[in-house]
This record gives sequence, C-alpha cells and structure tokens, in this order.
Amino acid sequence: GVFQPPFPDHYLLNALLISADRWVYFPNRLVVVGVSSKSFGHYFYSQNAAEGLAYLGISTDFPAAIPGNDLLNGMCLWLMRLKERYRDELAGIDIDRPGYLIRQTYFWLLQYRYRRIGTRDLVHRFGMLAIRDWILLIRGAIRPSIFLRLFRSIGMLRKSHAEALWNNLVPLEGPRDIREFAQWLDR
Repeated sequence: GVFQPPFPDHYLLNALLISADRWVYFPNRLVVVGVSSKSFGHYFYSQNAAEGLAYLGISTDFPAAIPGNDLLNGMCLWLMRLKERYRDELAGIDIDRPGYLIRQTYFWLLQYRYRRIGTRDLVHRFGMLAIRDWILLIRGAIRPSIFLRLFRSIGMLRKSHAEALWNNLVPLEGPRDIREFAQWLDR
C-alpha cells in the first residue's frame, strides 16, 4: 500500500502530496523529526549505513544506482516507485539523473575528505561511471542552479566531519531529556 520501502515515511509523504486534492499551510510545529537508535538516520549519521540497511532488512539498490550515499539511492528508489504508482500524475516528469550523479560524486568527495574512503576507492568509483554518466555529470554541473549549489558546497569540504554530516540540521536547544522535551512541546 502506501508504505513502500526503502523509506516508507518518505514515500508516504510524497504520495500524499501527489494525491491530495488540497493542502493547508499551518506554520506551527506539528512534528519534530529526530534520530533514534532504531532509525536508519542513526546508522547513516554514525557512518554505519550498511548495518542500518541490514537491520531494517531493506536495500537501496536499483539498476542504475552507483555506490555512495544510501539515503540518496533510497530516495531515487522511492521516486521510481512513485512514478510507477502515479504514472498519470507524474507523466513527463523525470528523475534528475545529472543531479543524482552530482550529489553522489560530491558524497564521494566528502567521504574521501573525511578519510572514509581512500584514493584507490575514489578513483575506482569515478572509473565505474559510464561515458553517458560522465556526459550527464558535466552537463549537470554547468546548469546555473547546480553550479551555484556546488560553489556553496565547496565550503563544506572545509568543515568538520560532524558539521558536514549534520548540515542544515538544527539541534534542539534546551530539553535534555524526554520529559523536558514534552514540556517544550507543550509551550
């Protein structure tokens, strides 16, 4: 049904966005997203994505996947499933392969920068790219929106490992435990 692997919450939210007749914007916080020891995010941000996938019994592999960021591969997979399920609604909309390649190769560079992979692995990964992917990668990199994003991302290579992994995540200030968190929510 509506809970499709590899990440059912991502699939469901997007399925709802596609299928709902109307949406209401409500600016108050209704949901706080966190990372628990039972979530894939815990494994991913602890650099144990393979262990997290095994724990959940899921795979983020698909025919045109390249190794690297399992969250990105998982996103591509649930986007493909949405395209299958909502064929009419998503007719003419393609998954951005150049964007995917740019994000995945950028992830490789981050892994190399923070010594998660060595030079040999980095060279091997770039060698895995088909000629068509190289063309798409170069074409994608010169798109103005992608180029500007890449330019801003270069600063990430100067950040610490934790800052790079948790980019754009905002830690909750104040609550130290679940009781204080509940009180914070009530306010």
